[in-house]
Amino acid sequence: MNVLYTLDNGFKAQLVVSLNSLIKNTKKKLNIFIIFDGIHDDDYKNLKKRESSRVKIIFLDAPEVSTKLVPDRGAKNQFYRLYLTRIFKEIFGVSKLLYLDCDTLIMNSSIENVWYLEMDDNAIAAAIDPWSYQYKSIFNLEKDTN
Repeated sequence: MNVLYTLDNGFKAQLVVSLNSLIKNTKKKLNIFIIFDGIHDDDYKNLKKRESSRVKIIFLDAPEVSTKLVPDRGAKNQFYRLYLTRIFKEIFGVSKLLYLDCDTLIMNSSIENVWYLEMDDNAIAAAIDPWSYQYKSIFNLEKDTN
């Protein structure tokens, strides 16, 4: 499975939890790609310690984000997923990629089912974001809006 996380220092604790839960609850070989803005050497070493014969962690350079894209929550890394084809076009063998937010907690091996999801001719599949009512109210959305 090829998995991608993107983050800055504000989400490094969440990444560690998500990464540990992913590794613990999968049996497949994992290529975990991370674009981490402003990573410190200690964080790099801490994340690389999770590598094994089954788990490879690859750090990638951030793409150049258009100045027309303005982050709504302060971090440009939220736009990196828009550049996936550009980022991975040079990496041989990556024809399928699972993007996970850093605050995604993997509870069991069913994440592997997502990897095998039949995409037909679709380039992308997505899940509904489970926003709380309080978060929805910020955007003036109805309580039951997906």
